[in-house]
Amino acid sequence: MKKILSVIFAVLLTVSMLLMGCSQTTPTSADGNSSKTKNPKKTDENVTLTVTISQKELGDLNIFKKYMDEHPGITINEQPVSANDVKLLAMISSGQAPDLIRITAFDDLPSYVTRGLLMPLDDYVNKSENIDLEDLYSVNSLFRFDGVERGQGPLYGIAKDWSFDNGIWINKNVFNSMGVEIPKLDTPYTYDQFAKVANQLTTKNGDKVVQSGLISVLPFPTLLELKLASEGNSIWNSDFTKLMLDQESVKNTVNYWMDLQTSGAMASPLYPVTDNIGYSYLINDKVGMIMCGYWMIGNLRIQGLNSEEVFDK
Repeated sequence: MKKILSVIFAVLLTVSMLLMGCSQTTPTSADGNSSKTKNPKKTDENVTLTVTISQKELGDLNIFKKYMDEHPGITINEQPVSANDVKLLAMISSGQAPDLIRITAFDDLPSYVTRGLLMPLDDYVNKSENIDLEDLYSVNSLFRFDGVERGQGPLYGIAKDWSFDNGIWINKNVFNSMGVEIPKLDTPYTYDQFAKVANQLTTKNGDKVVQSGLISVLPFPTLLELKLASEGNSIWNSDFTKLMLDQESVKNTVNYWMDLQTSGAMASPLYPVTDNIGYSYLINDKVGMIMCGYWMIGNLRIQGLNSEEVFDK
């Protein structure tokens, strides 16, 4: 299989989502949360829902207040926390798990399901007047998991948003200043070309990187799987019971990403950046490429930046 790294599309699909938590969840709270009636609807009892998604990420800092005003008796307790945060794990371990949690379907869902931490949502969704599964993109099937296969089995979540995370943002100013040809949308890089360009865009002052060639939001294991998948390989065997670390393809892929990091061409703990998403580096012309996918637009907006002006770079 030709080894390509598309500037627009990606091998990996990551989805942000809301999931029903495993503690103190009742039909009343689930029905109340799915309802979007404009008239106040009193529940039979007072219910408090703890959610781990930030209102800021939903685009409206008053969205929970509006919902509570329309649904007297329901209180939403906002506790923004990521899926792998020790705080969330502590809440679950202590029996105080949130009712709704935000995790990714690709990276987090299987682990949560196999540990018995999630409640299937099929019955709730089937009764809902606000969710029509046939009206959702097929990517929502990533929230189905039968313990072995993704896309099959019970439904554990509904998509909030999704992105091709391997999509690459480029800074034309940096490309032009370094005399590097701007990539064409219809001519994807090979991985070798990608590494070469990342090094060409990197500048140092002694041992300090002053202009990074590449910033990636993807964790190292994901980067490994992306490159291996483009070759028809994987870090896992066919039934995901064994890591294939002794395979030559895996060793070569580990070395590929490590070489980028040790050279300083790619941001890493060896050459850290203060902005892991990279938007400030993009705006200030201190990075040539950012592997971030669609999330960059949301981060620009959260920072109150005009994304259209940034696109002109």
